[in-house]
Amino acid sequence: MVSVNISLIHGDQFINTPKPIPATTIANIPDKISKIKNIRLTQQLAKAVFIINNKTLINAQSGQEIEVTVDYIKQRAIESFSHNAAIVHIEKLSQYPEELGGRNSPIWRVDFDSTFNPSLYFSPNTARLISKRSDLWRVYDFLWSLHIMDYEDGEDSHNLLLLIAISIALLMITLGLWLLFYAIKLPIPVGKLGILQGIHRWLALVASIQLLLWVISGLAFNLMSHDKIKSTLKINNTSTLSFSPQSIDFKNILKKYPTAISININATKGAPLVYINNGEKLQPLTLSLNNKVLTEQEIKTIVKDVVAPVLPIKSLTLVKPDYIESRKFKRLLWQVQFDNKNNSALYIDAYTGRALTIIEDGWRIKDFLWMLHIMDYQFRNDFNNPLIIIVAALATIACLAGFILLILTCRLSRKNNSSNTINIVVVNTETNNTCLSVKTNQLLLEALTDNDVAIPSGCGGKGTCAQCKVMINDQQPLNDQEKLTLSDKELAQGYRLACQTMLKKDVTITIPDNNILPSN
Repeated sequence: MVSVNISLIHGDQFINTPKPIPATTIANIPDKISKIKNIRLTQQLAKAVFIINNKTLINAQSGQEIEVTVDYIKQRAIESFSHNAAIVHIEKLSQYPEELGGRNSPIWRVDFDSTFNPSLYFSPNTARLISKRSDLWRVYDFLWSLHIMDYEDGEDSHNLLLLIAISIALLMITLGLWLLFYAIKLPIPVGKLGILQGIHRWLALVASIQLLLWVISGLAFNLMSHDKIKSTLKINNTSTLSFSPQSIDFKNILKKYPTAISININATKGAPLVYINNGEKLQPLTLSLNNKVLTEQEIKTIVKDVVAPVLPIKSLTLVKPDYIESRKFKRLLWQVQFDNKNNSALYIDAYTGRALTIIEDGWRIKDFLWMLHIMDYQFRNDFNNPLIIIVAALATIACLAGFILLILTCRLSRKNNSSNTINIVVVNTETNNTCLSVKTNQLLLEALTDNDVAIPSGCGGKGTCAQCKVMINDQQPLNDQEKLTLSDKELAQGYRLACQTMLKKDVTITIPDNNILPSN
């Protein structure tokens, strides 16, 4: 999910870059269209068009209304699609499909014979491109349902199954971290393998800490319902003033912005504003094509109308489009900080005066956890940042390695269970000699433990603590770890480390009197 760029998931690569509005004569809007809330000048099929209130499509040269037929949608799809591919299916759906949210409204769907089976969706009224989907998005959506463990709708991140899985994972990772801290204190075994084990310890520690953060933040998301983060204040809807489209001088706008690919005129509480898109979305302009930011006094007046209940204002601040709390709006905003226990902050469009959202401490906590979850510590919205890709790759490798080790361990266990048996004679001065029948190809320490002969071992079988030393008559060559851990005197006396000795044949061992633990 993090390795594929989100713009590819969204299907941006399938859409042609819009071209500037052709410099042709712009007709007047028909007089029958007198009062509107929105008008958009753009181009379709290499011609300038008006879109009125997102419902009506008009030829901007002739002033005639355009009928959106199946042939028109077909041409729009060919114009919009960036690849040279054939259309395999066109259909007007009675409502949005599930991959678009299932909204109860008609929509045109156009499928192309191209890589990842892309589909483009168009408005049945204005032929405007509404969305695009491909198999990349569909696979991503499937992976998301696996990620949140909602196998029905793929949307509920508060389900019980996810809560149980996260709780178990939290317990396992916490215990694993405790074992890692214990292992790091132990001496590192000698040789190349020992060096790798030492590196693995520290890498595992770093990865486990991040895994712990992922699980903790995921658990918090699961437990934090919408009711716990929604605002305690209410934004009252305010009406906007309709305007006459005949009063808009599009020719003058195009003259000043000849590279514009769309011109939007939107109603506000006062005069309409002009939004120019020439490849980048510019800040809105007045009809005289000037910038006008609302004053503090105007914002205070708006606050009295849109927020309930009325609260004292602590501060008013003009914040930039990249401000963390209001980053999703990508525009200049006024931040109105209220003096209340939830530290409520109202964000108002600095040009239109529209109240956009209220953010409180509950949201800020969730946003901080979100930052930890996606590991984007700067902008908090980049799913594809290098840090999360690297950690996710390491975690995947570690999981695969653990899975392979589990399989190999099971296979080795079956091999040991099916192998021939050998005898171990255990000699101890305090007890009678004991003869044990054990499987071959296992470590001596494991064989003794399996037969209730308990001797100490504090390093987890790495051969560094020297607690499991025994005298043995086996003449197998000593390994490097035994040479490092045992003294020359102990080696001369025939001592070996039980955790390093592989059983191949009958052996006689002597356990020091002080090295036998009480049996259970």
